[in-house]
Amino acid sequence: MRFNTYPELIGQSLTGLDVKEERGLEVLLDKEYLLERVDVESSVLPTWITGRVDGNGNTDHLDLAIAVNGRICTTTRAFRENGNLEFSVMIPWDSLRHGTNDVQVFTAARKSGKYALASLKKRLFSFVQEGDLTYIKDSKGKSYQVLKNGLEGQVDWLTFNGHAVRIYGWAADVKNKELPQNILVYDEEHRFVFEMAVAISRIDVAKRFGNSKFLWCGFNNHFFVHPAQGNKIPRFHVFAVSSRGTASELGYNRSVLNQWK
Repeated sequence: MRFNTYPELIGQSLTGLDVKEERGLEVLLDKEYLLERVDVESSVLPTWITGRVDGNGNTDHLDLAIAVNGRICTTTRAFRENGNLEFSVMIPWDSLRHGTNDVQVFTAARKSGKYALASLKKRLFSFVQEGDLTYIKDSKGKSYQVLKNGLEGQVDWLTFNGHAVRIYGWAADVKNKELPQNILVYDEEHRFVFEMAVAISRIDVAKRFGNSKFLWCGFNNHFFVHPAQGNKIPRFHVFAVSSRGTASELGYNRSVLNQWK
């Protein structure tokens, strides 16, 4: 659902607005790499912007302004879902330019009759190879070493309808009897695509390991991808991340693997 909260801002250049830095809040944009190589002649453009705002647990919604290449192109409202402030909005196709595009997210408010914008720092999850070791590093300075035999789990099914992917599965830190802090999805080139939480009931997994802590170890979410590959099912790397500083790539159910044969 789209909430055009401050339509008067649309079309305004950032240079003519009062913009400050929002401290304590960060924004994580999904599939931002698609905006790095835009072909404006393509029949399909990456105009669907989705993401999450981290760092504010005291509100159920937050008004946002989205700028593309230095100009406000839309406003929206983030709502709390699964513990996160999430937003989803379409930007105008003509706000994009050929090649690299810069998307910025701001909190928006009206104070004393004037608009007050505060820029959100982007949160990043980078996939890094250092010698024989592999890490996932975030913009907060945290590093998670990728281990083959760390967290357990599986992608039970993956569906693709030409533009949207849905992933369902489970993950758990069985050794330490803990749930992962999040699930991260990367494309075949290990570019960040999507973040999701474990919040789906998996009674089967809890019974399998005899631990009620794993009752909510499931994940089930969808995200949109660029349909340049037609109806070919894209491949993804799915990682479960532990608060203990490790991460593990999850395997796929055989039925999912058969889709790629």
